Amino acid sequence: MQLVELEIEDRIKQEELEPLLARFNFSSFFNSDLWVRVLVSSFDDFSSFWITAREGGRLKGAMPVIRVSRTPFHYLRSLPFATYGTPLADNFELRAEMIRKFLEISSRAGCLNSTAVIFDPGWRDWVPVRFPARAAESRIIELKEDFEYYSANKLSSTKRKICRRSRRAGVNVRDLETRGELDEFYRIYKERSAGWGGVHPLPLNLFGNLFEKRGETLSFSGAFLDGRMLGCHVDFYGGNMAQAWISGVSIEGNQLGVPSYLIYHSVLRAYRQGMNYFNLGSSGEDRGLIFFKESLGGEEYSHLIVSTEKRWCRWIRKIQGG
Repeated sequence: MQLVELEIEDRIKQEELEPLLARFNFSSFFNSDLWVRVLVSSFDDFSSFWITAREGGRLKGAMPVIRVSRTPFHYLRSLPFATYGTPLADNFELRAEMIRKFLEISSRAGCLNSTAVIFDPGWRDWVPVRFPARAAESRIIELKEDFEYYSANKLSSTKRKICRRSRRAGVNVRDLETRGELDEFYRIYKERSAGWGGVHPLPLNLFGNLFEKRGETLSFSGAFLDGRMLGCHVDFYGGNMAQAWISGVSIEGNQLGVPSYLIYHSVLRAYRQGMNYFNLGSSGEDRGLIFFKESLGGEEYSHLIVSTEKRWCRWIRKIQGG
């Protein structure tokens, strides 16, 4: 029997990843080579590598990592702007070994801090307690039976009424088609996300690179009324899980129920593509956002965020704070 060896590789072909994506319940677009390539092409300070597990050359596990340069230092992320990637492997021990390798690389002198996500509701069964990790939440819709079942049993009665109201008002949902439409979505998103904080607003260049790759695995779904855009939802479809990623909706769109109506259509697309789950994402303990996602059929799932930071970075922050 051949030993499984951990390696560092610059890139993995998507066809090699596909069998792993198919076998793991919560695999997603964020585990894909395409997402990594889009990130690296969108940010000058990003580079990438993969932690892999191979047995006789056959891929048994893979974990994508982005290196964010902050000369002379760097950060490691698995992955930025994507809370729901996770190390993929055929068994728990391999997944734990890849996380250990990530932590070992993160401990080297030039790395200021690191973050990796273990998106697996069953993490308690295999994650070593000594890992520097904290629990986080997401709301996920399990796509049982068919879309009619979802609409009748998962969607709240209030959301059904809102979607009917949007439809009666003449709101039309379709994919964005032109660069001009992308620019209009970005204008709405940038304006609405100004108060969100964190990484927002993300740069137009990232959306442009994703827009060029739109298709079966990623969509820009726009809501229109009388030719004007009310909002747009960017969603990813990969592995077994669809992912709601970024949205931007105008004030008028909010009044017409567009946020709910766009997700309603995205869930329909996920059913058509054979996804098992639709991830509505984390809510940051925002009770209003949690209620919104649960009314769309989302149920709470737990995952882990593993993070490290050099001790002297914490000291500097304490000094600056004082």
